[in-house]
Amino acid sequence: MPIVPEYKPNGVIVWHSGIVTGDEFFSANGQVYSHKYDEGLLFQLLEFSNVEEVKLSSHEIKSLANMDKNRVKETEQFACVVAPTDTLYGFSRQWNIQAENDAFHTNVVRSMDEAITWFASKGITVTLEKQATR
Repeated sequence: MPIVPEYKPNGVIVWHSGIVTGDEFFSANGQVYSHKYDEGLLFQLLEFSNVEEVKLSSHEIKSLANMDKNRVKETEQFACVVAPTDTLYGFSRQWNIQAENDAFHTNVVRSMDEAITWFASKGITVTLEKQATR
């Protein structure tokens, strides 16, 4: 399974692996937003270290960004993508630029440590049950 969510009381870590398609991104996004979080959805950590290829068009990136941006309007939420390769970083930055709004704060980093540090700078503690392997 290329996308596996790890739900937390206040957020989600979404582990991506293998070849990931636009349809799989849209399905995962729907799961993330329909899940009932005990403390509300505060953060999303999207982990791409084990992704071999992303099959996603610019139009799909824009649609995903709009989905996120339009979903998060009333309460602050934070999302960070771990994208270790140049290609994944580029895809992620396209989404990042389009998804950001006053309530949805986004970032793209190269490592899990950088993501954890970014969340900590926002006052969010993210604990890992699963470790990314490459």
